[in-house]
Amino acid sequence: MVVLSSDHAVRGQVAAAVATRPGTRAVYVTRDGVAGWRPATADRVVVIDDEGFAGAEALVREVKARNGEVRIVYLAAEHSLGLEREARQAGATWYAVKPAAGRDLERVIQTLLRA
Repeated sequence: MVVLSSDHAVRGQVAAAVATRPGTRAVYVTRDGVAGWRPATADRVVVIDDEGFAGAEALVREVKARNGEVRIVYLAAEHSLGLEREARQAGATWYAVKPAAGRDLERVIQTLLRA
């Protein structure tokens, strides 16, 4: 799985979810590294945190175009109905407003990894 986020809380929840799945690993890409990152066809789950990242919805489209089976978790720093609609229409599997309350993100990732 790939995590496009610099947020330590997001990374911690992902790490906890991945720890429950032997053989699964998480690759973390910071905002600065997103420009050079391209989705791989082997990526099963991609977490996109849009905080400080313009054009994250376009990245959802790119990831889905590369691998239609990938499950995308979109975390919105600032929610709007328009953004949610764009993210979902682009192919986001799960959309949430940051911060994801409690361990919700961890549970969602565990569910997506089992699917």
